[in-house]
Amino acid sequence: IQSIEFISKNISLSHSFISCSNLQRINIIGNYLSLGNYTFQYCSNLETFSIHGNEIIIGNYMFNSCNKLKKLEIYEDKETIKTKSNAINSIEIGTNALNKCQCIENIILFSEIIIIGDHSINECPNLQSILINAEEVEIGSNAFQYDTNLQTVSIEGTKNVSINELAFSSCSNLRTVSIDSVETSIGKSAFTMCQYLRTINIDGEISVIGSKAFQECASLKHISFNGNIGKIDEKAFYLCTKLIKVSILGDVNLIGDYSFSNCINLVNVSIQGRVKT
Repeated sequence: IQSIEFISKNISLSHSFISCSNLQRINIIGNYLSLGNYTFQYCSNLETFSIHGNEIIIGNYMFNSCNKLKKLEIYEDKETIKTKSNAINSIEIGTNALNKCQCIENIILFSEIIIIGDHSINECPNLQSILINAEEVEIGSNAFQYDTNLQTVSIEGTKNVSINELAFSSCSNLRTVSIDSVETSIGKSAFTMCQYLRTINIDGEISVIGSKAFQECASLKHISFNGNIGKIDEKAFYLCTKLIKVSILGDVNLIGDYSFSNCINLVNVSIQGRVKT
């Protein structure tokens, strides 16, 4: 099998095409699409995956070790997104769904709800950029951990963003994180040891910046938060040795122990609201 095309209102697959080593192209169109666990695992020559539907579930280990897959793009044209006619309502990507996909370079996801599972897209050494546009976004634990060539993460048009623990830890070439959301929560060690991370821009309120969230981000120089912050937990920016300036436009309810400890070049902390530590 070299190509697969499904066109139907409801499509459900599971364990269906494991180790189809000659499969190169997949095109799936429907309303409710449940692509279950292990469906395309070890399809070592798969290069192109195109999918269109209202509700999309990508199961656990679905593309695990598909080493030639270069893109994961799930979105509609601008007019569809604008009018919401036949737009994507939800995208769920399961545990280890794209783990160890050696060639994947870009991820673009547009939907109303996006859930990215634990360990789902980690150890992808050529992944360079992530663009997510959704009203609700949840990024699971270790979701992008060890994606060592990831450079930019952009999350936009969002009401709520939840980034769980270790989600981007050890993404050693990550340069820029940009989040535009009404409310954001950042879990424990979410960006720890992103040693080339230089810029963080978060618009909107932040409920929590978890402990060690940005620990040992050795290249981080400037931080800009444009809303209120509920809590900056202990050691959140510990050992960010090049950090110079922190700008917070809103209130901060709590700054935890050692939050900025060993930031030896920090010279300017500007908090325009109240601090309730």
